Amino acid sequence: VALVGWQSLKEIKHNTKEMADKSLNEITMSYEKKFSILERDLKRKSRIITENNREIEIINEVHNLWLRAQSAQTPEQRIETYDEILKIRPGDLEALTHKADAAMEINEYHWALSICNRVLEVDDSNGHALYQRACAYSRLGAEDQAINDLMLAIDSSNSLRELASEEPDFELLRGNPRFDELVEPSENT
Repeated sequence: VALVGWQSLKEIKHNTKEMADKSLNEITMSYEKKFSILERDLKRKSRIITENNREIEIINEVHNLWLRAQSAQTPEQRIETYDEILKIRPGDLEALTHKADAAMEINEYHWALSICNRVLEVDDSNGHALYQRACAYSRLGAEDQAINDLMLAIDSSNSLRELASEEPDFELLRGNPRFDELVEPSENT
């Protein structure tokens, strides 16, 4: 009986050890799997945080360039600053339209027209670009194109109507009935 009992105890001990090892292995595998998932998520989130930090740096850099452009003394300095913005954010429509403004200031009407066309290829209803292109067309003597663009610009932003009525670039259009009717304050505004 003692021998059989001893064999049983030995067998129970062995079986208990096997069960414990099996349970520990299952728990270990489960935790390794969970840690692997956590590690992958952590790496993904770290990458997203890094990308977001880089985007914040870019936003701050562009913001500082906009401030520098506002304080620039000459149109040429503003153009240089807008070019720096465009190096960071190629195709930035706002920088392009402001660059067209500066080109108009230095009487580079064809260049301003070209810049506005680039903007309008991307956003054909960009009121600022339409307005600047109308100014360029007016300075180049293309009255119909200037008035057509100005009409579209005012449709996109009615506040441009008042600006157009005082715009020196439209001096050649004054007296044109279509222009005069277009810049007259409407009764609805």
